[in-house]
Amino acid sequence: VANFLLQCKLREYEVFIVSHKTKFGHFDLEKIPLREEALKWMEYKEFFNPRYFGIEKKNIYFANTRKEKVEKISELDCISFIDDLPDVFKEPHFPKKTDRILFNKLPSLNFKNKINIIGNWNDISNHIFGEVLLDDIVCWVQSFMNLKDVKPAKISGRGNSQIYKFSTSENIEYAVKFYPDSTLDNLNRLMIEYSAIDLLKWRHWQ
Repeated sequence: VANFLLQCKLREYEVFIVSHKTKFGHFDLEKIPLREEALKWMEYKEFFNPRYFGIEKKNIYFANTRKEKVEKISELDCISFIDDLPDVFKEPHFPKKTDRILFNKLPSLNFKNKINIIGNWNDISNHIFGEVLLDDIVCWVQSFMNLKDVKPAKISGRGNSQIYKFSTSENIEYAVKFYPDSTLDNLNRLMIEYSAIDLLKWRHWQ
């Protein structure tokens, strides 16, 4: 989802978060303020940091009911809306011109109205933005590695990954691999990469 939000920022898409989270849990005797905790979590994850996701805090809305939530979506005139709760899209007054994206891995769900059932953020990004661009790769690398002046170049890869070379003004080169969504399989790609590099390092010293 971090990659998706950065793509929105790169393309200057305004992001809204609309939730019908209750103020307190229904069975919570301690009365923990759920909305305040949600905002704290987003603050911690840098949702509002202008150098990262850059979402405006005023663009976060909490509604008391699904009906109120859908009314807010209509009021905001959203191009697309992503939700993991099918009942939101079943509301009779859900705006017809808003693209409905259900975050779900069960394509067998039945709906009377047109709805896109997508089970991972990579495919959601492709649905909304099209294929990943080189500018997206640069944006991600600069956000996660804090690199400023870089020259990117795509290198021929193999299998299901895309490989890029990033050269900095300090003549430092980085290899960047772009993999499919990590939720699509159980491969621990980071561990595989680390093991391969560790093996090469070990052989180098033999």
